[in-house]
Amino acid sequence: MECKKISSFIAKMKIAYPRYFNELKNEDFIGLSNMLEEILKNYNEETLNEVAKTIIITKKYMPSISDILEICDNTKVQTRNEIVEKMVEDGYFKSPQEIDKVYFWLSENIIPEWFKKDMMKYYNKMIDNKIYIGN
Repeated sequence: MECKKISSFIAKMKIAYPRYFNELKNEDFIGLSNMLEEILKNYNEETLNEVAKTIIITKKYMPSISDILEICDNTKVQTRNEIVEKMVEDGYFKSPQEIDKVYFWLSENIIPEWFKKDMMKYYNKMIDNKIYIGN
C-alpha cells in the first residue's frame, strides 16, 4: 500500500508537470521517487490525494520537496481541524473548555491516544459519507 500511494502521487505530478519530468534523467527520477517515498510514507492516501490536488491548482511549476512537505503538513492540520469541527457539530464535546483543550493538543501535537482513536472514527465516517477535506 505504501508504494501504491506514493506511485499514485508521483503519477499525478508527472501528468501535471510533464516538462519537469521529461527533463529528468532516469537516475534523477529514481532518486526523486526514493526521496518522495521516504518523506511521504507517513501520510495517508487521502492526504496525498488532497496534496496533489492542492499542488496542481496552486503551483505553476513542480514544487520543491520542502514545499510538498509544507503542503502535506498544512493539509494534515486542515484535516484535523475539519474533524474537530465535525465533532463539535455532532455534540461530541460537553463544554467550550473541552474544545479549547483539543485545539491546544492539536497545536502542540500532544494528542492523547484515546482522542486520536475517536478522531479516526470521525475521519472514517467523513470519508465514508464523502464529507471530505476542501469540499
